[in-house]
Amino acid sequence: MYNYKVGYGTYEESEFFEFSHEKKLTHKELMKCFEIALTNMAIKTVSNPEEQWRFNPEDDTDPLGLSYQDMMYPGEDFIKEMEKQGFTKVQYQESVCVFGWGNAFVNDWKSCRNDEEKEMGQRISEKCKSYLNK
Repeated sequence: MYNYKVGYGTYEESEFFEFSHEKKLTHKELMKCFEIALTNMAIKTVSNPEEQWRFNPEDDTDPLGLSYQDMMYPGEDFIKEMEKQGFTKVQYQESVCVFGWGNAFVNDWKSCRNDEEKEMGQRISEKCKSYLNK
Protein backbone atom coordinates (compact mmCIF):
# COMPACT_ATOMS: atom_id res chain seq x y z
CA MET A 1 0.00 0.00 0.00
CA TYR A 2 1.10 3.54 -0.78
CA ASN A 3 0.04 6.63 1.14
CA TYR A 4 -1.12 9.91 -0.36
CA LYS A 5 -2.11 13.27 1.03
CA VAL A 6 -4.51 15.66 -0.71
CA GLY A 7 -6.17 18.82 0.51
CA TYR A 8 -6.25 22.58 0.43
CA GLY A 9 -4.55 25.37 2.33
CA THR A 10 -5.41 29.01 2.82
CA TYR A 11 -3.78 31.74 4.88
CA GLU A 12 -6.10 30.93 7.77
CA GLU A 13 -7.16 27.31 7.47
CA SER A 14 -6.45 24.08 5.71
CA GLU A 15 -7.77 20.58 5.43
CA PHE A 16 -5.89 17.54 4.30
CA PHE A 17 -6.97 13.96 3.81
CA GLU A 18 -4.65 11.00 3.88
CA PHE A 19 -5.40 7.93 1.81
CA SER A 20 -3.74 4.67 0.93
CA HIS A 21 -3.92 2.97 -2.46
CA GLU A 22 -2.60 -0.34 -3.73
CA LYS A 23 -1.00 1.36 -6.74
CA LYS A 24 2.08 3.56 -6.67
CA LEU A 25 0.87 6.73 -8.39
CA THR A 26 2.91 9.50 -9.92
CA HIS A 27 2.12 13.09 -9.00
CA LYS A 28 0.35 13.49 -12.32
CA GLU A 29 -1.79 10.38 -11.72
CA LEU A 30 -2.69 11.55 -8.20
CA MET A 31 -3.63 14.98 -9.55
CA LYS A 32 -5.94 13.30 -12.08
CA CYS A 33 -7.67 11.30 -9.32
CA PHE A 34 -7.96 14.48 -7.24
CA GLU A 35 -9.43 16.32 -10.23
CA ILE A 36 -12.01 13.58 -10.82
CA ALA A 37 -13.13 13.74 -7.18
CA LEU A 38 -13.29 17.56 -7.23
CA THR A 39 -15.20 17.56 -10.51
CA ASN A 40 -17.79 15.16 -9.10
CA MET A 41 -18.09 17.29 -5.96
CA ALA A 42 -18.49 20.46 -8.05
CA ILE A 43 -21.18 18.89 -10.24
CA LYS A 44 -22.99 17.69 -7.12
CA THR A 45 -22.86 21.22 -5.68
CA VAL A 46 -24.07 23.07 -8.78
CA SER A 47 -26.77 20.44 -9.33
CA ASN A 48 -28.33 21.59 -6.07
CA PRO A 49 -30.78 24.43 -6.96
CA GLU A 50 -29.82 26.26 -3.75
CA GLU A 51 -26.17 26.33 -4.83
CA GLN A 52 -26.56 27.27 -8.49
CA TRP A 53 -25.87 30.94 -7.72
CA ARG A 54 -22.20 29.92 -7.46
CA PHE A 55 -21.82 29.04 -11.13
CA ASN A 56 -22.36 31.24 -14.17
CA PRO A 57 -21.71 29.16 -17.30
CA GLU A 58 -21.68 32.28 -19.50
CA ASP A 59 -18.95 34.03 -17.53
CA ASP A 60 -16.03 32.05 -16.10
CA THR A 61 -14.64 35.27 -14.58
CA ASP A 62 -17.64 35.52 -12.26
CA PRO A 63 -16.13 36.21 -8.82
CA LEU A 64 -18.59 34.06 -6.88
CA GLY A 65 -17.68 30.67 -8.25
CA LEU A 66 -16.82 27.55 -6.33
CA SER A 67 -13.54 27.35 -4.43
CA TYR A 68 -11.49 24.19 -4.01
CA GLN A 69 -12.36 24.47 -0.32
CA ASP A 70 -16.06 24.45 -1.21
CA MET A 71 -15.56 21.43 -3.46
CA MET A 72 -14.01 19.41 -0.63
CA TYR A 73 -16.88 20.10 1.76
CA PRO A 74 -18.37 18.11 3.30
CA GLY A 75 -15.29 15.99 3.82
CA GLU A 76 -17.26 12.75 4.05
CA ASP A 77 -18.56 13.23 0.52
CA PHE A 78 -15.08 14.05 -0.78
CA ILE A 79 -13.71 10.90 0.89
CA LYS A 80 -16.41 8.83 -0.84
CA GLU A 81 -15.38 10.30 -4.20
CA MET A 82 -11.76 9.26 -3.58
CA GLU A 83 -12.87 5.81 -2.39
CA LYS A 84 -14.68 5.30 -5.72
CA GLN A 85 -11.20 5.41 -7.29
CA GLY A 86 -9.72 2.74 -5.03
CA PHE A 87 -8.41 4.94 -2.21
CA THR A 88 -8.89 4.06 1.45
CA LYS A 89 -8.88 6.76 4.12
CA VAL A 90 -5.96 6.23 6.49
CA GLN A 91 -7.14 5.41 10.01
CA TYR A 92 -4.94 6.24 12.99
CA GLN A 93 -4.83 4.57 16.37
CA GLU A 94 -3.93 7.88 18.02
CA SER A 95 -3.03 11.38 16.94
CA VAL A 96 -1.64 14.48 18.59
CA CYS A 97 -2.37 17.95 17.32
CA VAL A 98 -1.86 21.08 19.39
CA PHE A 99 -3.03 24.63 18.77
CA GLY A 100 -0.17 26.11 16.79
CA TRP A 101 -0.29 29.56 18.35
CA GLY A 102 -0.02 28.29 21.94
CA ASN A 103 3.14 29.69 23.57
CA ALA A 104 5.15 27.44 25.91
CA PHE A 105 7.27 30.34 27.18
CA VAL A 106 4.52 32.70 28.25
CA ASN A 107 2.66 32.00 31.47
CA ASP A 108 -0.62 32.82 29.75
CA TRP A 109 -2.19 29.49 28.94
CA LYS A 110 -5.47 30.83 27.56
CA SER A 111 -4.25 30.01 24.06
CA CYS A 112 -4.07 26.28 24.89
CA ARG A 113 -7.08 24.19 24.00
CA ASN A 114 -6.97 21.96 27.08
CA ASP A 115 -5.09 21.13 30.29
CA GLU A 116 -2.94 18.56 28.54
CA GLU A 117 -1.54 21.23 26.18
CA LYS A 118 -1.10 23.67 29.06
CA GLU A 119 0.78 21.13 31.20
CA MET A 120 3.03 20.09 28.31
CA GLY A 121 3.87 23.75 27.65
CA GLN A 122 4.73 24.26 31.31
CA ARG A 123 7.03 21.20 31.29
CA ILE A 124 8.78 22.36 28.11
CA SER A 125 9.23 25.85 29.59
CA GLU A 126 10.64 24.44 32.86
CA LYS A 127 13.09 22.19 31.01
CA CYS A 128 14.31 25.13 28.90
CA LYS A 129 14.73 27.26 32.04
CA SER A 130 16.70 24.45 33.72
CA TYR A 131 18.90 24.08 30.65
CA LEU A 132 19.62 27.82 30.45
CA ASN A 133 20.34 28.09 34.19
CA LYS A 134 23.13 25.47 34.16
